[in-house]
Amino acid sequence: MKRYLYLTTVVAVLSCNNNVKDRTVPPKPESVNLVKKDKDDAEVQGARLGYKQLPPLIKYLTSAETGITDPVQNIKAQEDFLSEGLPVGASLLEWKEKQGNSWEKADKLYADFVNQHKDHKYISDFRQYGAYVILVKLNLLGDDSPEGLEKIYFYLNELVKGNSINTPLISYGLSKLKEKGFPETKISDLANKVKDNLQSSSRFTSFKSNLKQSISQPSAKKKEHAAEEENHVKIYQMIEEGENNIKLLAQSHK
Repeated sequence: MKRYLYLTTVVAVLSCNNNVKDRTVPPKPESVNLVKKDKDDAEVQGARLGYKQLPPLIKYLTSAETGITDPVQNIKAQEDFLSEGLPVGASLLEWKEKQGNSWEKADKLYADFVNQHKDHKYISDFRQYGAYVILVKLNLLGDDSPEGLEKIYFYLNELVKGNSINTPLISYGLSKLKEKGFPETKISDLANKVKDNLQSSSRFTSFKSNLKQSISQPSAKKKEHAAEEENHVKIYQMIEEGENNIKLLAQSHK
């Protein structure tokens, strides 16, 4: 593993196993500089809104799980499947403009696609990506209506079904539901499912371990990599704080 984990590489770790080839192939998340965004955007401060600053953190299937030995083709095959259900990358931006940034329209597309491909081997990938797009990019999390809150709960549950490790996003969504008076039993039950998923996920453990290592070993080229290291610290803090909050929510109704 390289000493410096660029964010795309950090995301790629989520889909790797012990095969070094799998670790070298990043998916194509949007470019993110957490340090710059913290300084430029006063509205995005603190761990609670950290989910807005991160890409989807999709836990892609490994080559061993898909049978596609070429790591580049392995990721590409899964990304191609995502794009069949909802637009990705620049296409998503264009689609948002044409559709009026409507999570309702994406909700229909999501439901139809999952129903048609519920037994597909990549459906967990799509659950992670689609739920992220609708919650974050189409701002379902900003909808406080009763219907909106029910849909927030639904898509958080979809993240759980997809074995998502995006703890900042899940943590924020569950906390919002609690603040809005959503049934605490549902919140704690879902939080417990997330907690159990994370505890049993060797990839999540490896992801945190690699990220922690990258911030615990000071760089000899301090100036050159200072911003990167600060980014890694922020990412690690978001992941940790999200996980800890999920654990608290899991105990809240006991």
